[in-house]
Parts: sequence; C-alpha cells; structure tokens
Amino acid sequence: MELEIDIKIHLKSTLESGFKIAESKDLGMAKFCRLEYPILNMEIWNDRFDYDASIEYDNQKYNVIHLANFLNDKNEKYVFYDFGFETKEINAKRFLTQLDGLIKSEFDKILDFLFNLTTEKQTEFEKYCEKTNLDATGF
Repeated sequence: MELEIDIKIHLKSTLESGFKIAESKDLGMAKFCRLEYPILNMEIWNDRFDYDASIEYDNQKYNVIHLANFLNDKNEKYVFYDFGFETKEINAKRFLTQLDGLIKSEFDKILDFLFNLTTEKQTEFEKYCEKTNLDATGF
C-alpha cells in the first residue's frame, strides 16, 4: 500500500496520461505495483534496497531506464540510484519523480521503439543492457 501511495503522489503525469494502477502487493521485503496502459503494462518494484521499473509489451520486459538511455543515443540521461548507506533506502520521491519525468518526455520514443522493433534492434538493446550492467558492477 505504501508504494501505491507513493506512486499516486509522485507519478501524477504518468497517471494523468492514461496509466491506471491495476495491482498492488506488499510482499513483506518487496512491494510491487502494476500499472496498465491500453497497450502495455509497467511494473514498479521496491525491495529493501532498490527500485526498478519495467515496461511489458508483447510478452517482453524492458527496463525503463535502460530503454530511455538506449533511445537517447546510449547516453546516460537517466540514472539508477544507489541506496544511501546511512538509511539503506532509496528515496521513493527521487526514483518516482525521475520515472514520471522519463515517461512524460520519452514515452513517444518508447512506443515507437516497441511498435517498430526488429530482431536487430532487440539484439542491439540487449547488448547495450548487458554492457551497461557490467560497467555498473565494475566488470
């Protein structure tokens, strides 16, 4: 329920653009909320130390931050926030506000990518994600 409240507060533009909260669960150490849009879903997860958002379209899931950065010429326009070591928490406002701005400014690009996805583009995106994840972990 806490995640759903945070989403209602910090994803105002996203909700106003047509996303609806379809499901919300508190699983103890993790919280989950699924937002529906007429043609796709977005899942937002919060575990003890992290927030994550992914778009599901045509039985494929795409990390929203990876996808937005990939569509912006692979520049790191959006960041994955690390949790603060003092509190061991990521600030919900910080992550969800970034996500709201991302959806507001990048949603048309995301839809264009999903609707016109080719095997080559899918492979290029997967390689980008793999490289970005390896770079982030120091490998």
